[in-house]
Amino acid sequence: MAFYDISFSDDAVTFVNTKTNKAEKFELFDQMADIDAIRIVNGEIKARDNVSKASVSLLSHLLDSPRLDEYKGKTPINELIPNDLKSAIRDIETEYLKPIFSAPMIEKGNSMATIEKQWQLFASGLREGGGYANAKSRVIKYFAHIGKLPLADNGKCLTVASIDKILANEMAKVTPDIKGGIADKLVKLSLEIENRKESTDLGDYVTAIASLKSMLATYEGLYRESLENLTMAIGNTDIQTMAQSAMSKAKDTDIMTIEKLKNIQAIENAQKEGNDDSLELRETELMAQYNNGFLDDSELSELLLEIGVELTAQ
Repeated sequence: MAFYDISFSDDAVTFVNTKTNKAEKFELFDQMADIDAIRIVNGEIKARDNVSKASVSLLSHLLDSPRLDEYKGKTPINELIPNDLKSAIRDIETEYLKPIFSAPMIEKGNSMATIEKQWQLFASGLREGGGYANAKSRVIKYFAHIGKLPLADNGKCLTVASIDKILANEMAKVTPDIKGGIADKLVKLSLEIENRKESTDLGDYVTAIASLKSMLATYEGLYRESLENLTMAIGNTDIQTMAQSAMSKAKDTDIMTIEKLKNIQAIENAQKEGNDDSLELRETELMAQYNNGFLDDSELSELLLEIGVELTAQ
C-alpha cells in the first residue's frame, strides 16, 4: 500500500498519510529566470546558503531536452539510475549552463580566459556537493523513475521535500508487505531502529550484534534445510544454487535499503539542525562501509549522491 494520497492545488502539494490521515502541505514555486537562478547557485558555492529552489528551477529547464527523452521514466523505482543518463546530464549541464553563466561577464568585457576560469570554479563547486548536488540527485531520480520534470501541472516547481515524498510513495507501492510470525516483527523492528530518535534506547551494541548474527545464521540454516527437503521431494538439484543466489541478492537489498533509510534520516537531521554536520558524518559512515567491503563502487556512488556528494568526475 502507498504511504500517501497525493493531491495538487494551485500553490501546493498535499500528502495525506494513508494510515494516520495526517496531512502535510508543501508549497509550489514559480520558475526563475536562469540568470537569477545561476546567481543564487553561485552564491551557495561561495557562502553555502540554501539554494535548493534555485537548483530545482535550473534543473527543470536543463532536463527538458530531447536528448534525454529515451531515459524519461524508463528506470524502475527500485533500480539504480543508469550511468549513461548521469553522463548525458553532465554534458547537457555544461552546454546549457555555461553560456548563461558567461553572458554577464562577456557584456562587461571580461577576457575569455577570465570567463573560463570563473566557469571552472563554478562547475567545480557544483560537483563538490551542497544544495545543488542534493537537489540534482532528487530531480534526476524523479525524472528517471517518475518520468516527469520537477513541475506540477500548473508549471510551478516542486520542492526537494515534495520530490522525496513522491519517490518514497512510489517505492512503497513496489515494496512487498511481509506478513507473518517473527519475520514480520523483525521488519518492523528494523524500521524502528533506522527511524530512531535521540531518545530511542538501543541497548548494548555488542549484545545486539551477537543476537543479529545468531538470528541470521538460524534463518539461513532453516532456509537451506527447507530447500534441501524440497530438493529431495522433487529431485531438482538446481534449487541450492538458486537459493544461494537469492540469499545473496536479499543481503545486498537489505544493505542498500538500510543505508538509504540512514541517508533519509541524515538529510532530515541536517534540515532540522540547519547545518551539514549530519551529512558529513553520514559520508564518513558510508566510506567506512565501502572500505570494509559492504558496498561496491556503484552502491557507494549512489548513496553518496543522495546526500549531495558526487564522486564521478565531470
